Amino acid sequence: MEYQNDPNPGGGKAIASLVLGILSVVGFGLVVGIVGIVLGVQAKKAQLEVGGQTGLATAGIILSIIGTVFGSLFFIFFCAPLLGLGCLGVLAA
Repeated sequence: MEYQNDPNPGGGKAIASLVLGILSVVGFGLVVGIVGIVLGVQAKKAQLEVGGQTGLATAGIILSIIGTVFGSLFFIFFCAPLLGLGCLGVLAA
């Protein structure tokens, strides 16, 4: 819940987005990155409405996007082929 006299609307969401962006880059990938992007966009929108600073929200969005891309690539090149091989083994049995 945002208060009308809040000097930094969306500040909590911006910090959460930054933390989730860092976690997604470190290796917690897709879901964490997507949540970080959503929170970062909401925070940036709230801060732009009042003319606040959007640096933390922007950093959170960028890191979340990078983490999401890395997580997607990891899934495509490592997890999906292993799942495919597992399915082939089940079909061959």
